[in-house]
Amino acid sequence: MTGTYATDHKYNQSLDSRIAQYNLSKYDPKISKEAKSYTVKENAAAYAWPTDHSVSAKSGSVKKDETVTVDKTITYYNGSQRMHIAGKGWVNSTIFKKGGSMAAVTQAPKGQDVKVNKQLMHNSYVYDGEGKRVKGVKALKEDNVVVTYGTKKINGKKYYRIGEDRYIAAGNIDGTMRLLKHNTYVYNGSGNRDNEIVYKKGKSLATYGKSVTIVGKKYYKIGIHQYVKVSNFEKL
Repeated sequence: MTGTYATDHKYNQSLDSRIAQYNLSKYDPKISKEAKSYTVKENAAAYAWPTDHSVSAKSGSVKKDETVTVDKTITYYNGSQRMHIAGKGWVNSTIFKKGGSMAAVTQAPKGQDVKVNKQLMHNSYVYDGEGKRVKGVKALKEDNVVVTYGTKKINGKKYYRIGEDRYIAAGNIDGTMRLLKHNTYVYNGSGNRDNEIVYKKGKSLATYGKSVTIVGKKYYKIGIHQYVKVSNFEKL
């Protein structure tokens, strides 16, 4: 006994050769990071990992007829797919309506701006190049990934371009830094504390979009499912 697990020092080369000889790479999962939107056909849970759901922790949920953005898809050799919903977790592709996929944003605008995926932290209306809301276009949902093509100042405010003559307010992505005037607890979307997070007076936090009302109180969103009371911040 030598105390080692393999005596063939070229084991890795031998293994690679066998894989090539028998075309075993055909069983490797294919991974796509193309962002697409889908419509959910049934209520379903989302999971923390793309493994079998029986061994993965739940990380969120989706509702029937909800439109979500998938930012990663794993396709296995048998054709089954696991899809990652931005801000929620992994689901089986079977929860989506057939033929329901669409580009995550409108057609790429003309120009030389680089395409960049951004996390949308707050529900966002879509505006045209004059800063007017585009009629007939639904607001983009928070906690999803959107594809952006650079920024533009409209009426003195910064916007991200998401399509040809289509923009969303940059504050829903980049946030606004605000100073805490009190020690602060962090709440979930129901107005309950489900964590031990406490931010100290004098710390600056990024807040996203306008304030929201939860159970009669005003909050700023500071992260996915994380909110802080407006009254705990200094006024800008």
